Amino acid sequence: MINTKRTVSASIILSEDYGMDDNGCNLVVYSKKTQAWFDRTMRMRNGILLMGHNTYKQLFSILPEDYMKYVVTNNEITYDEKSFKINISDSLSWLSDHSHMNVHIIGGYYTYMTYWKYINMFYIATVLDKKINSNLYIERDYMEEMESNFEQTFCKESDNLELRIMVRK
Repeated sequence: MINTKRTVSASIILSEDYGMDDNGCNLVVYSKKTQAWFDRTMRMRNGILLMGHNTYKQLFSILPEDYMKYVVTNNEITYDEKSFKINISDSLSWLSDHSHMNVHIIGGYYTYMTYWKYINMFYIATVLDKKINSNLYIERDYMEEMESNFEQTFCKESDNLELRIMVRK
């Protein structure tokens, strides 16, 4: 059983039609504002980062060095001393085994989908000008489930960007 008292949060950047950047990099560095938003949310969580293989490879250089990073993958990559591999087949049992820790998910798409029902807080940046080409989309059912089961606790819109925090009711 996965403990729901700890925080399992996720930072996600979407286009207006729920698209995600399929190379894991363009949306995150969409603007200095989105980069600052993600830096703040990672620091505020005071926990460990969880991500997929591609996100780890592409964002490694901008991830905080002092954070423990867990990578869900079956691939072999070079890790630093604070990075650890989780086999895909063990990903849900790993979450249960780490129920004493706050976990912050930063992507990619398949990692979000694997842990979606365990996430109790989303930090969402929506790019409103639709300049993003995406091949991956969060299904409307997931977004509708979020809208009905989560409460919006923060919303700010400026410079073609909407920033929201959604907390599970």
